[in-house]
Amino acid sequence: MTRNSRLRLVGVALTALLGTALSGCSAFGDGVGGCSDAPSSVLDAARTTAQSGFRYGQEGNVISKVEVLRANSMPLPEDLQQFGATEIAIVWSDIYPRGNEDSAVPGVQGAAFFAAADDGTLIGPLDDLSAAAFDVSPPDDAGWSDWVSEVASSDTFHDALGCGSPN
Repeated sequence: MTRNSRLRLVGVALTALLGTALSGCSAFGDGVGGCSDAPSSVLDAARTTAQSGFRYGQEGNVISKVEVLRANSMPLPEDLQQFGATEIAIVWSDIYPRGNEDSAVPGVQGAAFFAAADDGTLIGPLDDLSAAAFDVSPPDDAGWSDWVSEVASSDTFHDALGCGSPN
């Protein structure tokens, strides 16, 4: 991994931390702004669908391992509930670039965002990381991409950017 690649990964981590500081959710998942711990079924689904050996990012860095740490959720407003999705699931993970997975160097912590049902079923990815790092296919519906764009530009999604923490 090049120095620039490492700097980009650090930049992603810092962006996530900044989002936590600026959002309406508590960094500790205490229910402020609707942020809460996700049901265990979200963790189970994330752990069973986590990928390994995939390429991610502009430079196509190989990610050798994704280790799911915890999950939070935030309810979607009724006007955004479609495809069976009633909440945004935020899955916190350690992401290990190739070569770092067996070293003492910790993974880069990041969050992946999913549309989820009340029961914790992951319906589909809401961001690039969730689409690349987890084997969760979106619904086969022509309106999915437009809906994801609408959700991603909503205040709820902005708040979800800082929902919870990986620890």
